[in-house]
Amino acid sequence: MITKIRDVQQKKRKGKVEEGAVIAKEADVQVQLVKQQKIEQQGIRASLNSVAAEAADKAVADFFYVNGLSFSAADHSQGSYYKKMIRAIQAAPSSWVPPNCKKLAGPLLDSCWDSIQRDIKARDPNGELAKKFGISYTQDGWDAIDSAPLINSAYITANDGGVYLRVHSCTDVVAIVTDTCSTMQKAWSIVQDEFPWICAVPCMAHVASLLAKDAAKVKEVDSLLKEESLIINWFTNHQKPLAIPRRVTREKLGKPLELIKAGATRFGTNTLVGERLNKLRGCLQQTVVDDDYVAENYKDGPDQTEATNCESVVRAKKGGTAKVLVLDDGFWSRVNDHVASTMPILKLLRRHDSSAPTVGKVYNGFFQLGEHLKSLTVRYKDELLEKHEKRWAYGHCDLFAAAYVLDPEFIDHDQLSNEEVMEGFYNVVEKIAILSEVRRLQQLDGRFTENWKKRQALVKSNKMLQKKWDDYPTYPVASDLMIKDFCSRVSAQYTLFKSKKGIFARSWVFEAASKMPAYMWWDSHGASVPELQMVGRLVLAQPASSSICERINSEFAFIKDRKRNRLAHDKANKLVGLFHNLRLMIRMKKYAYVEPAVGWDDEDEEVAAHGSGIVRFGVAEM
Repeated sequence: MITKIRDVQQKKRKGKVEEGAVIAKEADVQVQLVKQQKIEQQGIRASLNSVAAEAADKAVADFFYVNGLSFSAADHSQGSYYKKMIRAIQAAPSSWVPPNCKKLAGPLLDSCWDSIQRDIKARDPNGELAKKFGISYTQDGWDAIDSAPLINSAYITANDGGVYLRVHSCTDVVAIVTDTCSTMQKAWSIVQDEFPWICAVPCMAHVASLLAKDAAKVKEVDSLLKEESLIINWFTNHQKPLAIPRRVTREKLGKPLELIKAGATRFGTNTLVGERLNKLRGCLQQTVVDDDYVAENYKDGPDQTEATNCESVVRAKKGGTAKVLVLDDGFWSRVNDHVASTMPILKLLRRHDSSAPTVGKVYNGFFQLGEHLKSLTVRYKDELLEKHEKRWAYGHCDLFAAAYVLDPEFIDHDQLSNEEVMEGFYNVVEKIAILSEVRRLQQLDGRFTENWKKRQALVKSNKMLQKKWDDYPTYPVASDLMIKDFCSRVSAQYTLFKSKKGIFARSWVFEAASKMPAYMWWDSHGASVPELQMVGRLVLAQPASSSICERINSEFAFIKDRKRNRLAHDKANKLVGLFHNLRLMIRMKKYAYVEPAVGWDDEDEEVAAHGSGIVRFGVAEM
């Protein structure tokens, strides 16, 4: 009986174990099924996400392609507006509707314009930088696509690269920089009468460009330029004569290199044309003796006129003359002489063709250029020297003289014996003394505000009333005690600077000057000579060119082009302002941003390339 009971119990236990094993096995199967379902769901989800991502990529790509946008607009670097836009779209609620064209051209445009003005203001909220380093107002004219005359302007403050801004305090403006046309020269006298502390500065990029044009009018140079033009037009305007030198250039130089055509709006264009011809001399000479080229037996013939959709194009057949010139050593000798003669003019132009504070380099740059021209052996040397002297007299101003005196690079030059230089320096010192006193009086009781408002309303009502002296403020003059005291202090402090006494006796102080902009050097090392420090900062922080306006003109042409020629001027003006200022702010917010500056002539360019970001252009250095 007991045995039977034990057998029954064992059978029950065995049945339970088997039942548990079955249950466990079924549970394992269920777990595996769940895992498999999850994997399948994840695979489906990943597949769906991949499809959605590809669709999003294609939508972005289609938007770029259909609107002809540059690939560089898809910038993923830190702080880029493309990345900012994508993140904002990802964070937007599902109910968000993208702005249409009316919203973009209306409320959003106004909102973004106001926002960028606030961002610019936030860089100098109290105006301390503007007061310390001063502001240059630059201006240049241009014709829009619809032939409307435009006057573009920009403020350059504390070397921010040129801000597209319309309004600023007149007591912060130290200089106005424009081109040298007769209209602007008349405007200079009006501005300097209205605000006696402002200096009128001719754009040195324009002056150097005019000097290059003067050089092109010399008889020998003019004849050479025509010969260069004949060669370039022959090879670039005919298919086979262009195809053969392209092939030869790739084989000989290992890369494509095209001939440069002279451009009416390109600074230093004739020098660039000659320089490129020199580089391609061997390729062109190999071309004209190439079997395929010789087989064509090109000769001079009558000009050919080809009709296009909108105009007729005249193609000169000068194949015979072009071949003779390419093989003529005398022609290449004349090209070398011209490039060697005018390359320093191009370097001078490029040095000042920026918004960097290059005003301190003008005087010495023109002097170096003159010394280079004196060393030439070309037959037209005397004509170049004469034109150089006339352009220097044409482009000289007091601010250039003052900057030459104050630039630490030229501490060992003998400015004191040059009457023209020292007179210009003290004229500028008097202007800054007047500015200092005007600022003090204006801050004390705002005595000039009412007169400025009345003068503004008067001129706005009738521009011809600008010549009248109604409501003209009573500004301090050079004979006032405060002005004379300021000038006397500057004179005494300049003696310390020039004789290298006090802090200036330390050799490392002047060594440091080569590694930073001159106005920053005065800010860092001029505390012991406060009045001279103020003059140095205000003078040397200014540009010598209105080239920033040339770039704004190009931006205007980009915004208001042939397809968008019906843009209203106010709207186009805001678009240009946003385009310019937004890109400017991107550059200045970059971690590795260094402000543009021009360094010393005698420094090694390789060191400059790996140093503080200062750009060097040795004017007479060939």
